[in-house]
Amino acid sequence: MEQDESKKEEFRRRIQEVTGEHQLNEGTHKGSSIEELLEDISTYHQELVYQNQELRRIQEELSDSKQHYVDLFENAPVGYVLFNEDSIIVSANTTFAQLIGHTPSELRGTKITRYITPESQNNFFIHSQQLFRNGQPRSIQLSLMSQQKDKTVMVESNRLSKGGEFLVRSAVMDITNEKELQDNLNERIKELDCLFQISNLTNSKDISIDEFLDRATRIAKSSFQFPDSIGIQICVDEKIFSTEGFNDRNTR
Repeated sequence: MEQDESKKEEFRRRIQEVTGEHQLNEGTHKGSSIEELLEDISTYHQELVYQNQELRRIQEELSDSKQHYVDLFENAPVGYVLFNEDSIIVSANTTFAQLIGHTPSELRGTKITRYITPESQNNFFIHSQQLFRNGQPRSIQLSLMSQQKDKTVMVESNRLSKGGEFLVRSAVMDITNEKELQDNLNERIKELDCLFQISNLTNSKDISIDEFLDRATRIAKSSFQFPDSIGIQICVDEKIFSTEGFNDRNTR
């Protein structure tokens, strides 16, 4: 009998070493046989196995879910970038990095303003300051510097809170091709409008040659992409018709 009690005590000691904080209750099992103790341990072991399987299943689901959202962020068809109030990039996906000719790791920790063209800096500053101040979603068109050529992008931004600080999350869509097509279309429209106005002048009966040439010169200037930066001069016989801004030293 004493030998059985000694064996049971040894079992309890070894079980306590294995189970750690899950100590066996001395009062409950003191009079139990070794077989009953083993049955309790078997039940407890099965519970641990089940709990361990559940933990593994939950961990796998969490891992799959995390990978799913990482993939959505990294391989999205539009660029994503997060930056703080100092304009420091906290995170950027592959699409945004490739847009400006870098890798995500190269962008992390740098200022996003490094990749914005000078003519877009003021608009970006206003855009970001208003986001941090009132948190309302905003959109803006910007030009980004790239290793190949500048990119025209449409930016949709909102504010979020993370780790006790505000961040701006921006979706960046490359509209360079659309912008070029629109600019070309606008130029063709201006050229056609110029031809239409000159055609109307030609059909005007109560207009002199001098007046026709003077007005045609001004109409032709308006058809250029940057009319304020050029001047036009028409010479007919000994008569000269020039627009404002014409400079003889910069003729071509």
